[in-house]
Amino acid sequence: MKYLKIGEFAKICRTTKDTLLHYEKLGLLRPKLVKANGYRYYALSQWAQYDFITLLKDTGSSLEEILTYQKTTHLDGKFFKDKLLEQQQELTKVQQRINLLSNLIAACDDLKRPQDEISLENLDKPIKIITYPNQGVSTNAVSYEDFLDFASLPFEHINPQDLPLGMIISAEVIKEGLFYPSDVFYGAQISDENKSNFHVLEKGTYAVMLKKGPITTFKQALENMLVFLEKNNLKAESQFYLFDLINFINFRENQYQAKIMIKVNSQN
Repeated sequence: MKYLKIGEFAKICRTTKDTLLHYEKLGLLRPKLVKANGYRYYALSQWAQYDFITLLKDTGSSLEEILTYQKTTHLDGKFFKDKLLEQQQELTKVQQRINLLSNLIAACDDLKRPQDEISLENLDKPIKIITYPNQGVSTNAVSYEDFLDFASLPFEHINPQDLPLGMIISAEVIKEGLFYPSDVFYGAQISDENKSNFHVLEKGTYAVMLKKGPITTFKQALENMLVFLEKNNLKAESQFYLFDLINFINFRENQYQAKIMIKVNSQN
C-alpha cells in the first residue's frame, strides 16, 4: 500500500494540514500510519472518506453530527432524512426573507411616486391579505398606529413585518363625508383560504395614488380620487386600500405615507 505524507494528502484533498490534524483530533479521519517520529501517513483510498465528510458538511451537518453518523451502525437513512427536513425548514425561512426583502424594495419604489397624482394601473397578480375588523377605532383614531393601539387585534397571529400592512376604508363612508377604516390588514404570503378574514385584491385595473402627510388630509385625497374617477367615466368599487409604506420603519410624527388603491371599471 502506498502511503502519502500529510502535506501530499492535503494537496490531493485540496485542503490544509491543519484541517487534517483537526479531523484527526476529533476522530473523524485518522491517518493510516503514525510513525514514532510523529510523521503521519495516509492511504490514497482515504481521499474518499475525506470527500464524504466534505459532502456531509455541504448538507449543513456539523463536524459533531458527522462524527455521530460515522459511529452509526444502522444505515436506515434517518440521518439524511433529518438533514433533509432541516434544509427544507431553512429553505422556507429563506423564502420568507426573500419575500420580505422584495416587499420592502417594492415599498421603497412606491415612495418614489409623484405625490398626489392619480394613475390607472393594471394589477396582474392578486394580492393576498388577512383582515381584522375595526373594533372601537373612532373617527379621531384613523392611523395604522391607532389600530395597533385600539383595535384589539389578535397579536398572537400577527407578524408585524409581514408586508403589506394597511387599512381598508369604504368608498361609501368617504361619500358621506366621513373617514374611518373598517378593517386593518397585513400580508398573507401563506394562508388558510378557509379563514373568514382571508381576502384577495383581484387582478384588474386600479386607480392608484401616493399620499403623504397628516392622516387628517387623507379624507380629501380619497374624495379627490372619487371625483377623478367620475370625471373619467370610471366606476369605483366598494373599498379603498391604503397600503402602509414602511411607516413602522421610517416613522415621522404627524406623517403618514400610503399607496392608495381602489379597483375601477368602465361605466360604458
